[in-house]
Amino acid sequence: MSALRDLVAKNANASFPGRHAVVVGGTAGIGLGIARRLAQADYSVTIVGRNVTRGSEIVAELEEAARAKDSRGANQQQPKFAFVQCDVSLLANVTAVCEGLKRTSVDTLVLTQGKGSMDGRRETPEGLDQKMALHYFSRMLFVRQLLPSLRQSPAPRVLSVLSAGVHSQYSKYESDFELKENFSIKNAADAAGFYTDLMMESYASDPENNRVAFFHAAPGVVNTEYFSEFPWIVKTLLSPLVRVLAKSSDDCAVFMTDCLFNPHKNDSSVTGHLNLINENGGPAKENAFATLAARTVVSTKTKEIFDRILQA
Repeated sequence: MSALRDLVAKNANASFPGRHAVVVGGTAGIGLGIARRLAQADYSVTIVGRNVTRGSEIVAELEEAARAKDSRGANQQQPKFAFVQCDVSLLANVTAVCEGLKRTSVDTLVLTQGKGSMDGRRETPEGLDQKMALHYFSRMLFVRQLLPSLRQSPAPRVLSVLSAGVHSQYSKYESDFELKENFSIKNAADAAGFYTDLMMESYASDPENNRVAFFHAAPGVVNTEYFSEFPWIVKTLLSPLVRVLAKSSDDCAVFMTDCLFNPHKNDSSVTGHLNLINENGGPAKENAFATLAARTVVSTKTKEIFDRILQA
């Protein structure tokens, strides 16, 4: 894979001591790969996830790797690592966690939380579909809550790893925004990606955020536990394809983090608009349906849902 080799060489000396990244969904899969890669680049990393045992193990792993690097004289400033337990499918939990995170500096926010299953609509106690809560609503709430901290960073970055350039438009976004009447696996996937493009563009176009770089990325096929909740027959059929076609989560992280490392300082090439990233770290196909009118609808309805749930 020449693209992988090229990026590994390009960012081999990436080092950002003193910067702090929050990685949501960082206890497994793509999120874990990204947390490891950021730690290698001397970021302090806070992982947000559900599994306390796994979170503690990963923190210990990152600390050990940092000590080994420091023993070789490679670390300018010893990074710090932490785990915060949270079921991020509930927006009230996201708000509570962000209150704690806002007490620290945040330079980079990475959002990878998700759920792979073929279940129908399953509502959280807050009334949202679980997939939509994980893939869209909780992610955009993390962004909203942490933007005040991100604006203070010398080079703030927000990355949501989902489906840039590969999803379709969800056509019922005006009449059935929460997919209560038109839920399907495809509609949920399209809605999450479509809404992400529009809401992150809304954040990016806000003059208050003119120094924050926003990225929506598609990781491609990655060998993770994402399919673990699929029916056994589907997993049996997919397994040979995954083994042949999928990249590892660590290799995926090489592609996903390039936009976080480069350019080293924000400029007009990455700020003031949403950047769409493909599985190889390059520009993804633009969303032809991401009109200003659609952005206004999605932004308004998202904020209304946040207010409805969080003020209940």
